[in-house]
Amino acid sequence: MPVTSGPGGFEASGLDQQASSPKPLRILLGARRDLTKHVSPAAVAQKNLIRSNSGNTIFGHAVHRVVSTEGAQIRVDAAEANVTRAEEINERFDQYIIPLANAFRPSFVQPLDHYSALIEKLRIPVVIVGIGVQMNAESNDPERLDPVRANIDRFMRAVLKRSASVGVRGETTYNYLRSIGYSDDELTVIGCPSLFQYGQLKIRDFGEVTTESLVTLNLSPYLPKMGPISAANTVRYPRLRYVPQDILTLRTVLYGEEPPDADQHGTQIPYRSEDFLLREGRTDFFVDPTTWTKWLATRDFSFGSRIHGNIASLLAGTPAFVIAHDSRTRELADYHEIPYRLLKNVPDDVDARELFAEADFTGFHANQQQRFDSYLQFLERNNIRHIFSGRQADADSVAAFDAKIEAARNKRPTTSAGPMGIKVRRQRLRTRRAGSALLQKARSKR
Repeated sequence: MPVTSGPGGFEASGLDQQASSPKPLRILLGARRDLTKHVSPAAVAQKNLIRSNSGNTIFGHAVHRVVSTEGAQIRVDAAEANVTRAEEINERFDQYIIPLANAFRPSFVQPLDHYSALIEKLRIPVVIVGIGVQMNAESNDPERLDPVRANIDRFMRAVLKRSASVGVRGETTYNYLRSIGYSDDELTVIGCPSLFQYGQLKIRDFGEVTTESLVTLNLSPYLPKMGPISAANTVRYPRLRYVPQDILTLRTVLYGEEPPDADQHGTQIPYRSEDFLLREGRTDFFVDPTTWTKWLATRDFSFGSRIHGNIASLLAGTPAFVIAHDSRTRELADYHEIPYRLLKNVPDDVDARELFAEADFTGFHANQQQRFDSYLQFLERNNIRHIFSGRQADADSVAAFDAKIEAARNKRPTTSAGPMGIKVRRQRLRTRRAGSALLQKARSKR
């Protein structure tokens, strides 16, 4: 069986190869950024090429890699869904593949309606690879979605007219969609596609966490309870580093630009340039998922409330522990059997050593093959060619895709600076803004 190597250096098995050469397939892939093309962190920050959260790059990259088969002509579509593009898409593409996350939520209703309007006009297959609801982690109360139920129903009906089934992130989403009338045959629980891009993963047995361990923290700035957890472990582990994911923190790290909502977060959340983990240069922002996972392969343990921050660690073979705060994080952790606790059950002074000791990957490993097979069956049922389908050129196609990623990626994270560095970065920000103003003024005179 051929193997593809993950960023952490471990091996992942594919399927037996076949000799046939497939017909070229024109795929439109919905993602904010084409990771085979180099983009600087500054451009990512300016244009928000992570859709406000760098975790989005991980599952977009995963689907891109898995569908990069021989003859596939893939265009990454960063544009917002717009019904006026329907005829162009019908003429230029054979498939429209859309990786999504927690799109069934009230705050996403406008983009969801835009997707529905566009999909309703398409004559080509449209496949949704991973979509989920967002509810409270404890109650999973579907009443929260009542205001957008009609919008969800419109989207689902449009997609199911153009695909065999919808790939959902977990049992919470599956149960909700069943409750509003969708059949088992129309839904496939696939989890997060991120965890299948290298085949089967092996989480290494690290031993134990000590004060010298390379601990990695991730958190959501809007969760005040993560503040004291962060502060306690920052003191315990001098080599702890913080990996933020939100666009505002990227701008703070790059330019010392203070987030406009800084006053709304607790003082213990690392969010402002003067906050300890940023001020002391212990904060690293990754705009490229491969660089992120390669870096995490050198670390000992990752924990926090960011599901994809911890999935990145697992892709690197590094143990991780999720602090789940809503249904979107909980259902993925449940489905993939990733160790987690609900945020309400985590003391403010919890020790990362305790979470590490609690992390049991028995189920994660034992049931990986079944989950992997379910994912491939979902792709195949929807006529999506994938790198594990056994074509002769699969190994070469994967190598070619990975080579493009390697050439394009930023090889290092963007790391926070100390007080003097912040002064330099703020001057850089003022210069950039002045230049933009002059350019805008010149254009207005034309």
